[in-house]
Amino acid sequence: FAIWLHSHEEELTVDEEEKYDAFLAKEMRPPPIYSPNLPKPYVNWMRLNTNMLRNLPTPKRHSKHGCSQDPVFYTTTVPTYNMTPYSGNYWGQSLPPTPVFEKGEPFGTEYGFMTEMGVVPLPSIPIHGYVFDPITERG
Repeated sequence: FAIWLHSHEEELTVDEEEKYDAFLAKEMRPPPIYSPNLPKPYVNWMRLNTNMLRNLPTPKRHSKHGCSQDPVFYTTTVPTYNMTPYSGNYWGQSLPPTPVFEKGEPFGTEYGFMTEMGVVPLPSIPIHGYVFDPITERG
């Protein structure tokens, strides 16, 4: 800033150099940012009601429905293996391949609750202090 203002002059004065050095010192080190002291989360074990867990419904896996934007998804097939004594193909006869979108859940599954209006996803906030863990499948 001082050099630009005085670029037409030969040399800077001592006062101008001090102003420029002060300006550079501010640019190189911004003022410190202080964060507030936040309370640490804790569990009040005396207020946890274990009987409420029994009253909560158990979430179940439900298929995700949708349409693939990729047309190759509907033409991709996988081999069909149906080796049961009741299928008629027990002796290793080849079956026609099955399209991927007709096999199982092509778009995957998610946990939720079935209601009369359809599947409702799990809440993102704790209910009575409990959250559902999809890995252990317990609340």
